[in-house]
Amino acid sequence: MEGRIAALGLGLLAVVAGLAGCRSGSSGPRMPVGQVWVYRVVAPPMRYVEEVKAVQPVAVFDAPGVEFRSGLGNSRVAWKDGELFASQLNQTRFVPPIAVSATAAKRHHGRVEAYGKVTPFSARILPEKDPVDVQVDQTTLKARKTVIQGRMGDRNLEIHTYVHSSKGIVRQEEWINDRLTLRLELVAMRDPSGNPIP
Repeated sequence: MEGRIAALGLGLLAVVAGLAGCRSGSSGPRMPVGQVWVYRVVAPPMRYVEEVKAVQPVAVFDAPGVEFRSGLGNSRVAWKDGELFASQLNQTRFVPPIAVSATAAKRHHGRVEAYGKVTPFSARILPEKDPVDVQVDQTTLKARKTVIQGRMGDRNLEIHTYVHSSKGIVRQEEWINDRLTLRLELVAMRDPSGNPIP
């Protein structure tokens, strides 16, 4: 089960990418179909690189969004009223969609559906008031930080997401029972033609 919960965070990886391309008037980074985000993933004891690609337009709630594909599965995200919502993160569906990047503190009550199981899920969503400095690939960036503190079964789950205004998710960390289980950091971006994006 722990590995499956960790995959939830990796699902956010797709959200991560998504954060930079499908604005549709909803005040978030753009998420163009065809764009690729490359992340350095640390999932102790493993370290590897994962690519996330925006593959098609989708709707989350009533907002236009994007579906992302990676080796870990598909994710569906959309910006709505300046907040990033996810209805699916890899193999995990959120009912209702959850705010991964928020503008105000809120509570989330619903369920997650993963690997044939349905589990109640409640969380507090806690955004930082001011942008924070994030060190990414030897560069300091200003990012908006949101923390999701939730409970799934008998496990406490915490997800820290850092969103840059143009790059999208530049870092994400997942903690289970106060133990770091996943960290991802953006290392590169490519446009739909395969050209590097600075």
